[in-house]
Amino acid sequence: EAGAGYRNNVLDTARRWLGFREGAGNKNPFSKYFGRGPEAWCADFVSYCYTKAGKKLNDPWTPSLLQTLKNNGTWNRNNPKPGDIIMFDWTPGSGRLAEHTGLVEKVYRSGGKTWVQTIEGNSGDMVRRNRYAVGDPRVSFGTIR
Repeated sequence: EAGAGYRNNVLDTARRWLGFREGAGNKNPFSKYFGRGPEAWCADFVSYCYTKAGKKLNDPWTPSLLQTLKNNGTWNRNNPKPGDIIMFDWTPGSGRLAEHTGLVEKVYRSGGKTWVQTIEGNSGDMVRRNRYAVGDPRVSFGTIR
C-alpha cells in the first residue's frame, strides 16, 4: 500500500500516551485537541493519532467512523495491519455496529491463531494495550485513505 509510512507515525503517537488516565467526567486532551468538551474519547484518540501522523481525521462517533471505513473500501474482518483502526461491536447482532475503537499495534500468531495487539484510548478510562483474536465476530479493521 502506497504511503503506508504513516502507520508507524500513528503508532508512535499512540505509544507516547500509554498509561494516560482520563480526568473526572471523561476529561482528556484528545477531545480538547479537536475543540470538544469532555466526552467518551476512544474515537477522539484514534482521530488524534491519525491527524498527528498526517492523515486528517476528526470523528468523535464510532458508528460514523465505521461507515467511513466501509465507504473507503478498507473495512474488513480478517486482514489487519499495524496502524489500522480496529472497530468493536461488543454484542454482534444487536444492531449497535460500533461501540468502541482503537489501533492495531501488531499482528502475530500464537497457539494456531492470528491475534492483534491493540492500543486503545478510553479502555478502562485509560490508554492501554489489549489483545483479540482475528476472526472474533466482535472485531473488524480498516484505515483512512
